[in-house]
Amino acid sequence: MASPNAGKQFRLTLLRVSETLSKKNVQDLAFLCEEISAARREELKDATDLFAALQGHDLLSENDVNTLVEWLEELRLLEAAKLLRDFRSKCLKPVFSTRAMCLIHEDLPLKYFCLSCDSKLCPDCVVTSHGKEKGCDVVGLDKIKDEIVARRATLTREITDVSSDTNSIQQLWEEKKAFLHKCRDIAQEDTDKDYLALLEKAAERKRAIVTELDKKRVSDMATLLNEREGIQILENDLERLKKLSKDSSDYSLHELQKIQKATEGVKDAKTRVDKQKEFAKRRNIDVSYRRVNNDGAFGVVAVGSLIGSLNMGVRQLAKVFDERHSTGGVLLVCIDPEEPHKEYWRHSVKVEDHRSPVVTGYTSMFYDGKEHVLIAVGRTVHIVHAHWSSPLYDSVEKVETHELAEVPEESWITCIAMNSRSGDNKNEEFVVAFYGSNVVRQYNISGAFVKSIETRDHVFSNGIAGLAYSTPMLAVIGRGSPDVILLSVAEETVKQCGRLESPSADLTPDVLIWTGSEFLVLFLSAGKEKKWKVVLYSRVGKVVKECLEETCSDEFDVPISVTRSKRTGYAISSGKVRQFEY
Repeated sequence: MASPNAGKQFRLTLLRVSETLSKKNVQDLAFLCEEISAARREELKDATDLFAALQGHDLLSENDVNTLVEWLEELRLLEAAKLLRDFRSKCLKPVFSTRAMCLIHEDLPLKYFCLSCDSKLCPDCVVTSHGKEKGCDVVGLDKIKDEIVARRATLTREITDVSSDTNSIQQLWEEKKAFLHKCRDIAQEDTDKDYLALLEKAAERKRAIVTELDKKRVSDMATLLNEREGIQILENDLERLKKLSKDSSDYSLHELQKIQKATEGVKDAKTRVDKQKEFAKRRNIDVSYRRVNNDGAFGVVAVGSLIGSLNMGVRQLAKVFDERHSTGGVLLVCIDPEEPHKEYWRHSVKVEDHRSPVVTGYTSMFYDGKEHVLIAVGRTVHIVHAHWSSPLYDSVEKVETHELAEVPEESWITCIAMNSRSGDNKNEEFVVAFYGSNVVRQYNISGAFVKSIETRDHVFSNGIAGLAYSTPMLAVIGRGSPDVILLSVAEETVKQCGRLESPSADLTPDVLIWTGSEFLVLFLSAGKEKKWKVVLYSRVGKVVKECLEETCSDEFDVPISVTRSKRTGYAISSGKVRQFEY
């Protein structure tokens, strides 16, 4: 409790203290007070304003100067601290008064509290500094209980209103969810109906084609019989003409006419023989396949979509079709690239995974003295062993299936390529990339994991779209990247050693193969009018030759893959095989 004249001494002491404090000292003291906001600190012009603010926060009064003394001592403002300590020792007693007076308006008690500024106020302070026009929320200290009750009731009502709105939003969300499910079910039903309708149309078309083929077969057999009959007649005529061609002693006009008639008969027979040869040579193939985009695990996989092609040796090309929705497998068709209608053999590889995309390498894998086809679906790699019957592959001998280890969770293979070791006649390893990962993983022909190749420091894209590998060089097409990145792969390090730059800004790399000494890259443009170009690069990234280019309005004619046999390259689309030299 303060002595009777403590109030006067307190104010006099504060005046002396204020004379010792600079404006910077005032700001430093205000900074030590957590209750004074930054905005309020800027309004403090001198020590008097500071003392008023401290009083408003119950940190300074004629009964308690301890907090201010501690701060002054911390800031080494020892003269001011001594003045307050002297006041405390002379004027303060052990029992303190609870009555607080305003430091600004000294004769007025603190009867109000500003919730906005977090300070106690006298009536004059409310009028002059904390009015409604300043946005302050002021309550009387004697009405705190009533304010708490009223404001708690208001808060409860607002919480109830917000909770009601939240429930309404939740109900709307559930209705929207149910609506979306209903729309999805309707769309699924429509899709199933359309699918069944298409299947029915396909079946009708198939029946019509089979009927037409049967008619053609009957017609062809009739033609063959007629031709055979004609040949028989021709043979009889030739036998008769042989007799006429023998030397005769008859040199009459009649004999000359018979020889002339026989000569014309031979010419006619020769014409019919030529036609028969041409008819016998013809092999019409009416079935074609169209590529359908299939870029993800949940993409639509269409019947008969051409996935890619790869060379199987001299004048043998294996085309890979995704037919999982029709036959449950992946179909390999081996053709002659120079005569695409000429088919050597077919083989269907049974595939259990009908959701993940089908990918294949664009060059075959050579080991054990034979070419092998690599096909990947999901996490599984199928190695197709073709049967060699000199001078070509005449069938499929067996298919090995390996489920790969070290596969990222919820991912699948997006591209696969063999390891074309430089100067080596065998390639018993291959590399794969997985969806959403920039790590290339290497495996051997048994499906055993060999090593990981980290490319994220050099390939700045979400995933890898194409690979070519010839130890120690790895070429990578990043998903959406305009160029091909060349990397040098050592035991512990991966370094960028070059780049295959796109020939123009509107072209991006789509297919990449290693020829043994150079790179062949197929570039495609976006849009309906597809511009494409096949470019040959040296191993250091220099353009050697622009081999082939074209613009197609029909996706049927746009190349899907590029492969090669010795120095002959092939750009394969669903509709044709384009050949070029490099």
